[in-house]
Amino acid sequence: MAKAMQTRSARINSMARARLHDCVVMPSAAWAPSRTLATPGKSGSTPPSSHLDPAPPAAPLVRRTGTPSAALHTGGVMNHRAAPRRLNCAGVGIAALDAAEAVAWVIDRARDLTQTPVSAPGETPSSSPPGVDVHLCNSYTLALADKEGDYRAMLDAATLNLADGTPVMLANRLLHHGAPKERVRGPGLFVQVLRAGRDDGIKHFLLGSTQDTVGRLRDRLERELPGVQIVGTIAPPFRPLTAQELDDITSAIATSGAHIVWVGLGTPKQDWEVARLAATLPVVAIAVGAAFDFVAGTVAEAPRWMQRSGTEWIHRLGSEPKRLWKRYLLGGPRFAAAVVRRRGQG
Repeated sequence: MAKAMQTRSARINSMARARLHDCVVMPSAAWAPSRTLATPGKSGSTPPSSHLDPAPPAAPLVRRTGTPSAALHTGGVMNHRAAPRRLNCAGVGIAALDAAEAVAWVIDRARDLTQTPVSAPGETPSSSPPGVDVHLCNSYTLALADKEGDYRAMLDAATLNLADGTPVMLANRLLHHGAPKERVRGPGLFVQVLRAGRDDGIKHFLLGSTQDTVGRLRDRLERELPGVQIVGTIAPPFRPLTAQELDDITSAIATSGAHIVWVGLGTPKQDWEVARLAATLPVVAIAVGAAFDFVAGTVAEAPRWMQRSGTEWIHRLGSEPKRLWKRYLLGGPRFAAAVVRRRGQG
């Protein structure tokens, strides 16, 4: 079984590297991983305040009633060791976890890693927990998976796919008895895991967006979540990555000792990257989309009523029409068709 897992990891790593060479990732001022890495407890530089002027102030990272942390450290709520039930949605298996259970699952897996040091790339000891990849899937993700077979195969092999998006949640509710009644939003998962992980000494690495955004994000997290451990950041360049740059990212993460790597590179780039990292290092790699921008406050989130009503996509489309029109106006119908066509799979 161990040999089979190694073969699978090597295959996924090779496939992901090939796809990442063809991907264009989020922009950054420069490629300098050694400069973006920072020691624990040291904040990144603060960019000029004018960069934030167009966006409204970000909401404070305060605890709200009914937060996912209530499900942590409670063995009777769910069996984190057991694989979550997978619900077929447009041909991809989506974990039947709500937001609280998703946070608890991630914390549980990351807690395992706090007991074992992260090894250098290619030198993971057999006693280390295997790397895991977590993908937040919305209707665009599943529409793309319906179109691209290798992308769908990668998601099929993923450790955990979560329902991020009202259409995915509603499709699961219609097709599967007992499916969660809520979606798992990237920004919420990101903040709740960082908050809850402080008690367990969980270390985090931020990969994605721009140096401006990750600097502001790190400053805010360390200011409003005392004790959170951000052990490194990298903002990759806005072009396909070379093999050496991918190796540099892997080495930087391994050296940092991170337990969780948060990846915000946009779909599908971030999904290929978390699959590659999970196949290379014993880390929990999570693709969180635009969470960095939202939590940093550089991009305004939709009003709460739009988030709750499932109309957040209208706000995002209006904010970035040139970038997102294909995602929503073409991806939506394809997702709906895939749900119907693939409903008997899985």
